[in-house]
Amino acid sequence: LLCVALLRGRCALHAAAVELFGRAIALVGRSASGKSSVAAALLARGHALVCDDVLVLDATGGVVRAHAGPPVMNLPAGGTRMTGFRLGRVHDEEWVLVDRAVTAPLPLAAVCFLERDAPAGLTLVPGPELTSLHLLAHAPTLGGRAAATRRFELFGEVAERVPLMRLRA
Repeated sequence: LLCVALLRGRCALHAAAVELFGRAIALVGRSASGKSSVAAALLARGHALVCDDVLVLDATGGVVRAHAGPPVMNLPAGGTRMTGFRLGRVHDEEWVLVDRAVTAPLPLAAVCFLERDAPAGLTLVPGPELTSLHLLAHAPTLGGRAAATRRFELFGEVAERVPLMRLRA
């Protein structure tokens, strides 16, 4: 998905995303920070998957949209339990075809930067210090100057129009 999106001139984030009330919530974080596990926990509560690992974004008519990815998640083997068809295991990851996934773009409601060093519990806090530069840190950097300009402009629009939050888990 990542290569196809970038070849078509799209911008992407290293993120999982779920649907909540008809809008997408992006979960951004480092590799192995728990993005997929948090998304799986939200799916277990009845929400639908938008994507796992790669979130493709665009902005049209002043609305930032999150594009649906394949309805597949890779989760730590033996960890998070969820319903769906288990496709197989590769090394320490289990690949699952999820039961509920969106198939069309959704408006992006929030971007949550996952922080896993927090004490027990789950806390969502505003991130007024977060900017488009924080988004750029989680974006693939393939492409030339034109691709870099598109990323910078899109992530500027995301930071202006969409709440950037910290999700401490």
